[in-house]
Amino acid sequence: MENVAKHQDTVAPPERSEVLSAYESATLSMARFTLAVQVFGLMAAVASVIFFGFQLREQVKATRAQVEATNAQVAAIGAQYDSLEASAYQDLMTKALDVDKLLIDKPSISHYIYGKLGYAEKGIPADAYAAASYYLDFYQLVWAQRSRILALKDDSNPDWITWKNSMAATFRESKFLCDHLSEMKTMYSSDFVDFVFRDNNWCQH
Repeated sequence: MENVAKHQDTVAPPERSEVLSAYESATLSMARFTLAVQVFGLMAAVASVIFFGFQLREQVKATRAQVEATNAQVAAIGAQYDSLEASAYQDLMTKALDVDKLLIDKPSISHYIYGKLGYAEKGIPADAYAAASYYLDFYQLVWAQRSRILALKDDSNPDWITWKNSMAATFRESKFLCDHLSEMKTMYSSDFVDFVFRDNNWCQH
């Protein structure tokens, strides 16, 4: 009996068949398919991230290039504006010298421009009327250039104060010039005429 018992103790349990059942086979196949789908989805997600990163990098490059091009264009426009502004200011200075030269070449005209003679006085030479027109044309040019020259836009800028004081002194001194502007005001811009007569009252003779 003891031998039989010992023999029974050493008998191994029956081995399970290695052949999978149809259900287990289907379950394993489904698990493999699910894993493959997940791996494929993960790879697609990684590819999308890489593609998006590439697109983002290219977009950043394009944006940077566009910004640099815009900055270069702004700099070019600024340089062009500075050049135009300098040219306009130089034109004013040239015409100012021409006004001075007008009185140097014909000193008798100063008697009318800076005198107390009125516009209706008899015997006024044609040169005096021509000189008055030249003065008015010049001062209207100064006024008009305020919109183009930065130094003249600011009322507190010394350049504008100098030009304004020059106009004020001339109009306050010259009844002839004020009369000429009043007579020919349709030939000049209304804002310039108002600037002289209404805004500053320079022609109270």
